[in-house]
Amino acid sequence: MISEKVVKAMNDQINMEYYSAFLYLGMSNEMDGKGYRGYANWLFVQYKEEKEHAEKFIDFLQRRGQEPTLATINAPGKVPATPLDVARAAYEHEMKVSASIDKIYELAIKEADYASASFLKWFIDEQVEEEENTRNIIGMFEGAGKDVSAIFAVDHHLGKREDE
Repeated sequence: MISEKVVKAMNDQINMEYYSAFLYLGMSNEMDGKGYRGYANWLFVQYKEEKEHAEKFIDFLQRRGQEPTLATINAPGKVPATPLDVARAAYEHEMKVSASIDKIYELAIKEADYASASFLKWFIDEQVEEEENTRNIIGMFEGAGKDVSAIFAVDHHLGKREDE
C-alpha cells in the first residue's frame, strides 16, 4: 500500500520534474540565442526527457490508484549566459534532483512501500547518468577554455544528441 507521505513526496517530485523541464527549456533558448545551437539541441532533448520523468511519476501514481496533484511551477529565473555556466547550473540542479529522489526512496523504505521503492530505483540509476552527463559537459567546456574554436567544437559534439 502506498502511504499518504509517499504520494505527497511523489507529487512534489512531479512538480520538480516539470520545473526541471522548464529550466532546461530556458537554458536551451538562451544557448540558441547566443548561437550555441548544438548545446541548445542537447538541452532541448533534456527538456523533453524531464517531462517524460514527470509523466512516469504520474503514471505510477495512477496505477497505484492515486490521483496526481499538479502544482504551480515557478519560473526558473535568469539563465546563465555562457555554456560553461549553464553546464555548471545544470549539474547543480541534477544534484538537487538526485537528493530529492533519494529522500523519496528512503521514505518509501521507511513506510514499507516496496513497490514505490522498486519504481524509484530506475530514477536513482537515471540520476547517476544525469550527473555524469552534466559533469562531463562541464569538463568539455572547461577544457575548451576561452578558445572559441574549441568551444564551438564542443557545441557541435553536443548537437549530435538525439531523442532517446
